[in-house]
Amino acid sequence: MTIQEGIGKRIRSLREFNKLSQTELAIKVGYKDKTSIAKIEAGKVDLPQSKIFAFAKNLGTTPSYILGDNEFPNHAEEKHSFINDNDKTIIDKYHQLNDEGKQRLLERADELIELGYVAKGDVLKEA
Repeated sequence: MTIQEGIGKRIRSLREFNKLSQTELAIKVGYKDKTSIAKIEAGKVDLPQSKIFAFAKNLGTTPSYILGDNEFPNHAEEKHSFINDNDKTIIDKYHQLNDEGKQRLLERADELIELGYVAKGDVLKEA
């Protein structure tokens, strides 16, 4: 994977985490339309420093994360400082999946929760 592809992958992941469309993100960081975002996410663009900072600001992370210096985005470190090695492995595997695979993994996780495979102290809510 090239540096640009890694940057694109992290930007896409953050965009999806923030529930933004490519068009919405394009407007926030100063592009005219989603075409630029699609090229960036595909790793076909070498971003200037000013755009890396704009992406970081609008995606709630740091330029270091976007560049690949940190393993987790800033928002994950702040909200989930309890992430252990198993959690990191699951996150890494999730990011390797295509959209259909991600959806199937989430469905399977819901099934396991419904079957009672929950962490100690968690309580299942009645449907």
